Amino acid sequence: MAAQASLRDLAKSIIAGKSEGGEIEGFLAQLRAIYDATALSRGVFRIEETSVLWAVEVAGGKPPVLTTRTYDEDGSVWFEWEAPQPDPRPDILATGAQNQLMTRLGDSDVYIALRDLPNFSATAYRIATDAQRIKDEWVVIEYYPPHPDCLPQPGVPQGAVTTFVWHSQVFPGTGRRCWVYVPAQYRLDGPPACLMVFQDGGMYLEPPAPVPTILDNLIHRGELPQIVGLFVDPGTFPDQPGQRQNRSFEYDTLSDQYAHMLRDELIPEVAKVAALRSDAASHAICGISSGGACAFTAAWQMPDLFGKVLSHCGSFTDIRGAHQYPLLIRRTERKDIRVYLQDGSNDIDDSCGSWRLANMEMAAALKFRSYDYWFEYGRGYHSLAHGGATLPDALRWLWRPSRA
Repeated sequence: MAAQASLRDLAKSIIAGKSEGGEIEGFLAQLRAIYDATALSRGVFRIEETSVLWAVEVAGGKPPVLTTRTYDEDGSVWFEWEAPQPDPRPDILATGAQNQLMTRLGDSDVYIALRDLPNFSATAYRIATDAQRIKDEWVVIEYYPPHPDCLPQPGVPQGAVTTFVWHSQVFPGTGRRCWVYVPAQYRLDGPPACLMVFQDGGMYLEPPAPVPTILDNLIHRGELPQIVGLFVDPGTFPDQPGQRQNRSFEYDTLSDQYAHMLRDELIPEVAKVAALRSDAASHAICGISSGGACAFTAAWQMPDLFGKVLSHCGSFTDIRGAHQYPLLIRRTERKDIRVYLQDGSNDIDDSCGSWRLANMEMAAALKFRSYDYWFEYGRGYHSLAHGGATLPDALRWLWRPSRA
């Protein structure tokens, strides 16, 4: 985060013409340490809070032009972004756009631009010269201040995180990265620990959702029980070209396959490191997007294994059938599952459905069947920004003592 702040502040000074040569060279060195020559030649952007820094390296000595068009929170961004379009697609930057010359860094061929954009907005942008379009893309601004419990706190012992690679028998031919977090307070000769599983596990190891840090803080204060974390990435096929991903098949399919992999393969591996409680109320499962739908599927299929679900921007839409869950919940006897849903008003709306409406339908169905549930609804997009900022409170709610 310090590097981001330094780059933003230096960029403002450079663009305003207030920086000396040494500062410009230092800024350029930081930029090159983050992005290699190939990335810079294609154009990059970097977000800090609601500021966006663009950079591109292009020869010729003439500044490229950055063109931007910002969309408000009215859903138009998803129409322009995802909805079926004629061929060729209309140029959404043709009207209502802003142009600015990018600023050269000293005598280099690197140019930068900086803009402060409205929070919860999406901006289409183009970097171009007279001779070529270098990049057309989108940048989404979704800033939530980090919760204090997402940051390391003085005097709080840190748990240990170890990693391994797993080749599943349930999903033959796949390999996946896994991590295990064991809290500092855990002792082999002490009581068994609770378990929480995270899909897209690598995303939950760092900001905006640094689960190990959050667990360190909350377990240290006695606000959570001792929880061992299992972080599981989706499977890939390492022997196939491009290491093809198996994510959608594993996460979006309405079957017990994924839960079987956890129960029969991965949880026994975790049990070699730490003794685990066996009751479903002591097991939680979490994920984002298709991983959120997967978390619910695992608990729905095996409520005797997982009694708690945390879903961020869950894909309860028609990818592989998860849009059926609201009716299934309404027409099935209530299962002993506690459910926390999070989503935002700017989530995806495409040919598979509306993520926002799908999560509202899930919340309504859970209410109808008298589930113990919470629906955290904000202004966010399809990301972990809001889910990460609210994660400490979500974990406190999810792990609170059972109601009578």
